[in-house]
Amino acid sequence: MSMFPASIAGRVIAPRSEEANPRGANFQTAVESLSQRLRRETAALHQEIERRLNLPESITNMDRYLTFLASFFRLYRPLEGRLKTFKQWSKIGISLEERLQSPRLAQDLSALGIAPVLIEDAPEDSLPALHSFAHALGALYVMEGLTLEAPFHLRHLQQSLGVQLTGATAFLGAHGASTGERWNSFTRCLDAHGPLLGARKVIQGASDTLQAIGEWVAYGTGH
Repeated sequence: MSMFPASIAGRVIAPRSEEANPRGANFQTAVESLSQRLRRETAALHQEIERRLNLPESITNMDRYLTFLASFFRLYRPLEGRLKTFKQWSKIGISLEERLQSPRLAQDLSALGIAPVLIEDAPEDSLPALHSFAHALGALYVMEGLTLEAPFHLRHLQQSLGVQLTGATAFLGAHGASTGERWNSFTRCLDAHGPLLGARKVIQGASDTLQAIGEWVAYGTGH
């Protein structure tokens, strides 16, 4: 399943008549937003990571689910710590605190009897290098994309693991019915401000973060 569904892709704007378009009726002008460009330029990497991790099918029991949660928590806690060092979020209309996932992961781990405070962070070299706010914005794009996909994984696991998941679905449950709208709100901010910060840096931040998450989760879950 794709992290970034086709339904969020932007429009192709076509002229209504030859008068409006001197090149003729068959000519179309495609306006690609930054979120569309990100989706396109990270597609191959995303597909490779999806193939390696095989989520959610690879989570076949609660031990594997716990390993999955712990792996994400170990990476997300220090990664989100880095995101919080940038103070520009509110200036572009993003409430970072509301989008942090490590507190949700900690909640799930606690529900399963694991004390988050006893879990070590991933090593520094496992994190993506975020040299600027533009890179950080690209990182959040990837994390928000994973949040968008999470409810699909949850539905699969609820069928396979059932009531064993009770009380431990804050991370995959994301934001419930508002998950889609929160993604749309994020991409609107991304498309409005990302190009001004430097599109190439945003894309590099996204690619580095996607690579880091894929490699770390694969390592942490034994894939």
